[in-house]
Amino acid sequence: MSKFRPRDEYEALVYVIEFLARRHPAIDEDVIVGIVAEELERTSSVTVRSYIPELVERNTRRRLRDSVTPTAH
Repeated sequence: MSKFRPRDEYEALVYVIEFLARRHPAIDEDVIVGIVAEELERTSSVTVRSYIPELVERNTRRRLRDSVTPTAH
């Protein structure tokens, strides 16, 4: 397995999940997997799959960022 040259979409998504889990250690990995699965489902009808892992990662990062509410100081 290579992070920079994954064999397939599945392998690329595994890296996305691992990356986001390391980047957001306070969020349970199952939550990240669930969001990735939802984002992947949204792309199920897309025929050109080359950029799907990047799209899924971007949308998942956005959703994780938006779910964190800033605390008042």
